[in-house]
Amino acid sequence: MIDAFNAPFLHLRYRDIEELGLKRCRQGPLARMIEQGRTPLIDIGTIAKIRDGRIKVYPGIEMSDGASVFFADDRSAEFDAIVLATGFKPSLETLLPDLTQRLSNAGKPARGELQPGNDGLYFCGFNPATTGLLRQIGIEASQIANSIAAAGAQAVLSRRS
Repeated sequence: MIDAFNAPFLHLRYRDIEELGLKRCRQGPLARMIEQGRTPLIDIGTIAKIRDGRIKVYPGIEMSDGASVFFADDRSAEFDAIVLATGFKPSLETLLPDLTQRLSNAGKPARGELQPGNDGLYFCGFNPATTGLLRQIGIEASQIANSIAAAGAQAVLSRRS
C-alpha cells in the first residue's frame, strides 16, 4: 500500500530515469526492502548531475584493458581511475563456524537483534531501513555502545559485591 501511494510521486520525480541510462526498479522501495533485503537509494543530487552531464552513465562492462573500458553497447572510453563497486556480501560463514546456530534469520541477525548470542559479538547494519541504512547504522551503533557500557557497569558492580 505504501509503494502504491508513493508510486505517482516517484514517477513524477524520476520520470526520465531510463532515458538517463538507469534501470527503473519494477518493485516499490518498501517491497524491495522486504523481499530482497535491499535498502532503497536516497537521491542526494546524483540524478541532477546525470541530467546535466556532470556524471555519465554507461551500460555493463564487457572488458577492460588498462585505462580502456569496453561497454555492452559497443562504446569504449578511457579513464584516469577505475573504481570497481561490486556490491557487498558479508560472508559471515567464513568467520563464524556456528553461523546457523547463532543466526536463525537466513544468515543474518533478525531485525533489532544486535547481539544474538548474548556473548559480546554484536552485529550492525545487516537489516535494511526505510529511513536509510546509514541512519540505521548510527542508531544501532549507539544501541551497541549503550549495551557495552551497561555490561561494563554491571561487571564493575559484580566485582564490588
